[in-house]
Amino acid sequence: MGNGNLRILFVHPRLGVLGGAERVLVHMLGALRDNDLSLISDDWCPQRVNTIFDIEPPEIEWIRCASFRPLLPHFQAFHWLYYARKIDSLIQKMDRDCDLLIETQQVYSDPGRVGRLVSYIHYPSLAAPPPEKEKSIASSIYYAILRSIVLRRVGKISLALTNSPFTARKVVEYLKIRPLVVPPPVDVRRFYSDRSWSDREDKVVSIGTFLPFKRHHLLLQVARKLPEIRFVIMGTLREDHRSYYEKLCKQKSENVTIMQDVALDAAAKELASAKVYVHLCPEHFGISVVEAAAAGCVPIVYEVGGPAECLGDAAIIWKDLDHLRSCIIESVTDGYFWSKMSDKARNAAFEFDASIFEQRIKNIVEGQLWKK
Repeated sequence: MGNGNLRILFVHPRLGVLGGAERVLVHMLGALRDNDLSLISDDWCPQRVNTIFDIEPPEIEWIRCASFRPLLPHFQAFHWLYYARKIDSLIQKMDRDCDLLIETQQVYSDPGRVGRLVSYIHYPSLAAPPPEKEKSIASSIYYAILRSIVLRRVGKISLALTNSPFTARKVVEYLKIRPLVVPPPVDVRRFYSDRSWSDREDKVVSIGTFLPFKRHHLLLQVARKLPEIRFVIMGTLREDHRSYYEKLCKQKSENVTIMQDVALDAAAKELASAKVYVHLCPEHFGISVVEAAAAGCVPIVYEVGGPAECLGDAAIIWKDLDHLRSCIIESVTDGYFWSKMSDKARNAAFEFDASIFEQRIKNIVEGQLWKK
């Protein structure tokens, strides 16, 4: 352990899949590496972190916790709340006090002796229905019950952070607290490409974990109507959604390639040779959208969610599948339009560079904003 200024305890119970939330954790650790850091998690493998994110993680004290394994999928949120109580017990058993407790995965801990809790809320999913289910009566009742439990825990948060204005509005609406927007870190320089329109394929790329929320199946429908264009779908496979992945593989047309667990460098190559990136779901932020923008792809994003706001006029907004198809055709075939949008996308991407994220986190901690 270093001789840091603060003793900081991080809580991130699930580290089995290294995705966007885990990227936030790792870059927070990196930003605060001069402090005395501990981590409660079910897994911690610095070598794997380095391989996936190309980041040398700092020295930390790892406090192992049990993995989250819900028995009944329909009651997963209630199981998570029960699981969070076990995390609280682990926090209380810490043999030394900490100056600050930071959550980077949805927990809403009881800070106990720590007293100060900073929570990075990727989406208030314990209290808010997913955007696609907000109009469902059954979903409204289910989440109203959850909120009555969650709001008691949320009151212990000293400072809430979140990823986008879209998510911030949901946090205010459902958790009744006002978060500070700190967009997640993106390795912009790793994905940057200035290849011209003529030096790229008539190719569309989409990236996202293979689960129904990501709505990869919608792109398969569009691809069937555009056989002259190549489509590439890349993502991480979770075993609990293997059936969805296998269904996609069976239903895809000949112009669609599905790639599982692609390394960052390989993903960057695919993006650098493509003209278009399509995002299909009401994502809370969408790190892959910014990576694609850095690579010079024209981002075409769904009208609901963080990407539609974060990139502003550097992205094209689609509303339905016919509209999406026409947006793809224009971006692939019109070189002047593509060049104008590609330049806008690259410029916008640098606003989300990982170095900016880390500096913001340092400013928050060194300025002790959680105490204000």
